[in-house]
Amino acid sequence: ESDAESDAEKNKKSDVVKDLKTDSEQEKELKTTTKTKSVTGTSRLSHDRVTRDTGSSSSFNEYADNILFIWQKKTGKKASKSEPFLDMCQYWFSEQVTVDLVVKAIDLVKTYAEPDTPMYLREVVINLKNNGPKSTLDKFRERYQQQKKLNGGDE
Repeated sequence: ESDAESDAEKNKKSDVVKDLKTDSEQEKELKTTTKTKSVTGTSRLSHDRVTRDTGSSSSFNEYADNILFIWQKKTGKKASKSEPFLDMCQYWFSEQVTVDLVVKAIDLVKTYAEPDTPMYLREVVINLKNNGPKSTLDKFRERYQQQKKLNGGDE
């Protein structure tokens, strides 16, 4: 009887191994079919550009979408996911800039200018992150005064 039981156990074990092989074969098949889906050259390039250095492309894509949405909501101006825009978002993403900080930067910039494009925020956001709002605004006031002097304006 013990031989019969051990044979039955061996058969169960081999069935489990077969099931495991089947599952891994199914995963390979799924991965293979996913990899072979046709993708246009443009979207492949876009994907490569967006996913570089992010570690997690889906979180970066959500981040860029949120920045774009907030820009349009706060300014009422349309913007597109152009290569420079995505590069800027990638820069912010790698510097761990929060979406809330971008909102603060938009509000800060709107106190002294009416930007037409989110690209205007590239360095403002980083300055705000590193130095805080007063320092950032002071820097821009200082640059404005320097330009005014260079151009022969009033002091």
